[in-house]
Amino acid sequence: MNTPEQPVNYSDMIVLSYPDDKVSFSDISLYRSAMIAQAGGSLFDKYGFSLEPLFYGFVPESMFTLPFSCEIYNTDKLVKDEKILIHSRITCFENNLIPYPEASFSTVAKAKPVVVALGQIGISKLPSGNYNLVVEAYSKDSLLLATNSRFFQRSNPGITLNLSDFNSFDIKNSFVDQIKDTVKLLEYVRFLYPISTPVEREFYQIRMGRIPAESLKKFFYAFWLKRDPNNPENAWNEYLAKVNHVNREFGCKLVQGYRTDRGRVFLQYGPPDNIFESPYDSHSYPYEIWHYYHCVDQSNVKFIFWNTDLVSNDYQLLHSDKRGEEHDPFWKIKVTLRKVPIWNPDEREPEEYFGGNPKYDWRYHR
Repeated sequence: MNTPEQPVNYSDMIVLSYPDDKVSFSDISLYRSAMIAQAGGSLFDKYGFSLEPLFYGFVPESMFTLPFSCEIYNTDKLVKDEKILIHSRITCFENNLIPYPEASFSTVAKAKPVVVALGQIGISKLPSGNYNLVVEAYSKDSLLLATNSRFFQRSNPGITLNLSDFNSFDIKNSFVDQIKDTVKLLEYVRFLYPISTPVEREFYQIRMGRIPAESLKKFFYAFWLKRDPNNPENAWNEYLAKVNHVNREFGCKLVQGYRTDRGRVFLQYGPPDNIFESPYDSHSYPYEIWHYYHCVDQSNVKFIFWNTDLVSNDYQLLHSDKRGEEHDPFWKIKVTLRKVPIWNPDEREPEEYFGGNPKYDWRYHR
């Protein structure tokens, strides 16, 4: 819009947060490829390597390794003349579990003002889903000095759950062995859906009904052993109590509570710190706003659920600012369509009306 003869100058003030009294991280950069830099250099040369950026944090199926880099500052001030351990790992976004043993590695570096953490993790076994790349710095005494993480999404539809991986598990005399009713076992496995990884969810949706009961028991046992190696039975009992709670609170005649959006969010992220209910707004559908002060790796997270049939107890997720969840920039308009069924797709804010306002309920959580 501006020709070279009509330049536009803009200036602003920025603040660089650089604490000089503690160890801190830069942001983590992800790359599509990492190769030794060639003579002459290029735009992507850094740290002696040619690092092609990975835009949008999306890792396609064609990538078999995930190169990354970050900088760690001030380690020399806390661990002078010593070495630090840099531990990197990929964790599932939903539950912070490591998806497979090779999804982590460690390296040692000498403490100095700026330590460059440059590495790559093999992701050929990484299934489709949402993940975090976590990088941590430790002293020689295993004291955590600082940590940082980077969210990314992976597409790898060829990876599915392999039940043969669970054949070595011995379930004799375990809490799973006491489940004799196959129908009850299938129901218990379905209860796991809200806290499962994308690969496990694919198993529930497509193949679970064709699996022998013995294999299903081993999968169920491995599921909880992975999440609590010390006491898997206690972890399952605590989760079952939560499932029974959401079935009572959020279920209806046609849908059990754990299968509803509110039930899934409750089981996946825990109970919200605050709930705002608006069942009788004159212009909007009934809705609820759930507020989490801290949710996994985010602060001040909100979910809005709405009920378009006005009869059942099945509120559906309309919008959230949680990464990886449903995000709808038109949610304020949609929730008020009960009174004004036709809307301009260019508008994102509803007209002001007396008796309520979802925008202010969301912002101030009245």
